Order: sequence, then structure tokens, then C-alpha cells
Amino acid sequence: MAIEYKEVPHEVLAIAQELIDQYHEQLKECKIGFVFRSEASISGGKMVLGTTGKVTEKIKPLLSDELDILIVLAEDQYALMNSLRRKALIDHELCHIVNNLNTGGWTTKAHDINEFKEIVERYGLWSYDLMNIGEAVAKAYQLEMPAITEVTFEHKGQVVTLNAESRRKLEKTLEGG
Repeated sequence: MAIEYKEVPHEVLAIAQELIDQYHEQLKECKIGFVFRSEASISGGKMVLGTTGKVTEKIKPLLSDELDILIVLAEDQYALMNSLRRKALIDHELCHIVNNLNTGGWTTKAHDINEFKEIVERYGLWSYDLMNIGEAVAKAYQLEMPAITEVTFEHKGQVVTLNAESRRKLEKTLEGG
């Protein structure tokens, strides 16, 4: 099947505007466009849920609106996401956008970390970037991932398995409710 690109529904634009107002005020002047790609691409053996790129001079004549940045979302994967995961994906893509202070134009930046799971398993949070992410992860709320139905922990010889329902009960107990 051929890959197709199409307009995103208004919901995507509304989520993006909400996120810009709440977390990305610096992007209020940036002209950002969104499109759906019919299927997620694969890069480096991993599914690509979204990409963010600067609109180049070569592409500008093909667009009806003048844009600085174009965000492409994988429609097939977006359709499978709940509202929080959709918001996380759009927020992630918005985090790539920065104003280049040297040129005054909009551009993109790379992720804060680029590391292999095996290196973290062997050496822990060995770099400052990983330490910063580790702190953020420790404070973060974990969205439920649809493919993960349960998690098993082992501590001091005791094994505990939590599914989504038992996790919710534990959280409620810890919160005093």
C-alpha cells in the first residue's frame, strides 16, 4: 500500500494549541503545520510515531500556508492511542522546535538523550544527560502502555506482580484514599 499524507483533524491542532499555551509559549510566533502519514515509518528498526522538521525553501512553494515547521504524525499509531498518549506525542514533537538565536529563524533540536538500554543496565545513569532524565522519570506519572499488562518486581527474595488494577489500588492506598 502506498503511503498517503493528509490533513489532521481539528483535535490535533487543539491539543497542540493547548500545549503551546501551557508549556511552549516561545512557539506562539512559530507557524507550525501538522499532517498525518498513513503508516508509521521504521528507522533504525524502531517505529517512528512522529517527525518534526524545518520547512525548507524547496518545499515552501508546494504549501498553501507559509509554515516554519512541519510535524508529521503516524495516523495508524495515533488512532490506537488514548488521549494522554496523543498529548504526549504532540508535546514530544513540539519539544523539538527551537528559535535559532543566530538566524532568528525556527529550527529543530535533537532529543535530550541518546543511549542504549544495555548501557544503562550495565552502568546506570552514567552521564549528566541520563542523570537529568533519571530525575525526571522518578518524578513522572507513568501512562499505561497498552502492550504491558503486568509488571513483576523482585526485592529481597520476594516477588510481586502488579497488573493495572492492582497498581491503581496500590496508588489509592498510598494516597490515603
